[in-house]
Amino acid sequence: MKKKKRTLCAKITRFCIGITTISVIVWVALFNINNMLGATSASAGATETDFLMYSNEPKKDNVSLLFAGVDKDGLRTDSIIYAKYDTVNNKLYMMSIPRDTYTNHKYATNKINTIYRGGKYTDEFIGEIEKLLDVEIDYYAVINLKVVSDVVDAIGGIKITLEDDVWKLNKKTGQWKLTFPKGEQTLNAKQVETLIRNRDYKDGDISRGKMQRTVITALIKNLVSTKTLMKLMDIKDIVLSNTNTNITVREGMKYLGEIKEVDLKNVVSTNMPLLDINYVVDGTACVLVNKEKAREIIKEDWVYTPEETNNETLNNEQN
Repeated sequence: MKKKKRTLCAKITRFCIGITTISVIVWVALFNINNMLGATSASAGATETDFLMYSNEPKKDNVSLLFAGVDKDGLRTDSIIYAKYDTVNNKLYMMSIPRDTYTNHKYATNKINTIYRGGKYTDEFIGEIEKLLDVEIDYYAVINLKVVSDVVDAIGGIKITLEDDVWKLNKKTGQWKLTFPKGEQTLNAKQVETLIRNRDYKDGDISRGKMQRTVITALIKNLVSTKTLMKLMDIKDIVLSNTNTNITVREGMKYLGEIKEVDLKNVVSTNMPLLDINYVVDGTACVLVNKEKAREIIKEDWVYTPEETNNETLNNEQN
């Protein structure tokens, strides 16, 4: 009888240990998934529903996003793009804001790209964009532009269609060199970085902004492919380690499926309408933007043709 009791106790003990072990493994797995997807930690008072892979918050009909790329020292936001994602109709709108846009913000030295200061004044930078466009930014991502090339490298290059030839100026010889011919092609990471950093355009930030939007559109198109989605976790690590953002992966996944439905051939994008590209303040040349026109465009859901804004910009340049 004693032997049978010991055997029964041993079985019960092993069973309890097994259940406990499985419970710990499951809890740890859920905890890691939860952290990976951006939820609060258990120690911070996470509830049972916090361990769900997707956020329970309903998707908005329109999501406002701000993307900014910092220069090599990480201090200035040399690329600024406001985007609006219509989740109902699956439409994506983008507007480039010139980095030299004039502002009298107390933390800026006349230009809007000087507010950020390596993330020291992130909230002030976001607030100034909101004030400029009269919008409320839901999500922002300030990235080192090298991230783009790292992501391109991770997915093995991207297919992109260039509307115009891209030239680069040799500052020593003064000669122009055709860097990328127009048309469809596949570019590697280094080539993509050259595209987004290139400043050798006759109309400066106007063409540069357009090129950056073209690269973003092509990158999205490549990222939502089935082949690329398999590498999502690797891409996540690359992006999050080099990005100042309020977007969690949990929230990003909420919209990821819908983005696949966006017709990327009809993404609406433009440069911000301008008033003066050589607005001098304290001896510094800035860009004076037409914020009233920009606000009108955004509120009317981009009901216009991009050519209208481009023509307006060119006319202002000539004047």
